[in-house]
Amino acid sequence: MRTELRTVTLAAFVLCLLAGFSWFAPPPNDNFANAVVVDQANFTHSFNTVDATSEQYEITNNALISDDEQSVWYRYTPANSGYMTVSLSNASTASGFGMVWTTGLTSGVIRNLGVNGTIASAPVSAGTTQYFRVSGEAYNSVAQGKQLNPGTGNFNLTGPVALPVEFLFVDAFADGDDVLMRWSTATELDNAGFAVELAGSGEDFREVTFIEGAGTTVEQQDYAYRLSDLTPDVYRLRLKQIDFDGTTD
Repeated sequence: MRTELRTVTLAAFVLCLLAGFSWFAPPPNDNFANAVVVDQANFTHSFNTVDATSEQYEITNNALISDDEQSVWYRYTPANSGYMTVSLSNASTASGFGMVWTTGLTSGVIRNLGVNGTIASAPVSAGTTQYFRVSGEAYNSVAQGKQLNPGTGNFNLTGPVALPVEFLFVDAFADGDDVLMRWSTATELDNAGFAVELAGSGEDFREVTFIEGAGTTVEQQDYAYRLSDLTPDVYRLRLKQIDFDGTTD
């Protein structure tokens, strides 16, 4: 009887210790609702996904991030429109960390922004809150498949910098008696469109057409304009980008 009493007393004591003491605690930004607020244009924060809980559907029922993740979250509401730059650095594991980005709770606008050491840029609009999830999940090999790979590192954000359009190329060439002008953009921010301008020998530039832009996008856009019925001359072409507020570049 005495042995049984000691056993029960010891068990009760251990339960009391476990109830009052946690061996580890998840980070404050373990889930979407408690995302760390990015409160400055140049921001660096040390993250730790080791003690993060593994949760499913952290952004409601969004199938795009339906896997279990040991992840931490950041929230950023820019005061100005422009291009933000985000990166992960000083990762404690060689296979790195994944990062995704969304502009809303259930919007489904999620993009892979990169892994450890990768710097990515994306357009943002003033007042629109951006969310970032840093996860220790990685595809280590085809054989291993997807593995949880928690660790530590730094989350870095800089921006926004006002760059309305990122051009991939602009060119023009003779096509028979016509001139074909082409250009492509990688990203656009508040882009109303492009004015195509032409000048002959000794002439000032004049607008010959306006091509509507894509507004704000991170998808590649391709444009072209054909100039016809040109008299023999030496011509110069100019492309002028115009924002919605009338600003030109």
